[in-house]
Amino acid sequence: MLLFLFVTLLSSGLSGGFVSNGAAYNYSLQRTYNYDSQLVTYRLSQIYYVSNNSMRDFRFDDKLKFQLDQKVEEDTLRTLER
Repeated sequence: MLLFLFVTLLSSGLSGGFVSNGAAYNYSLQRTYNYDSQLVTYRLSQIYYVSNNSMRDFRFDDKLKFQLDQKVEEDTLRTLER
């Protein structure tokens, strides 16, 4: 099931964003030139990519990383419900 989810999301080329403290954190489910730093969500182990600048922020703020993880997982589950 997890493999199916991963393949489905990668093939759809979805991307999303997250706003916290006035800063926008965008992500992509596919590695691209702008999104080349890989992260994995805590709960669902969903792989996603962020920019190098965003990655620096997440290294020092676990709360921001966790909030973005939640956003990625919510977007993923919402997409599967369609």
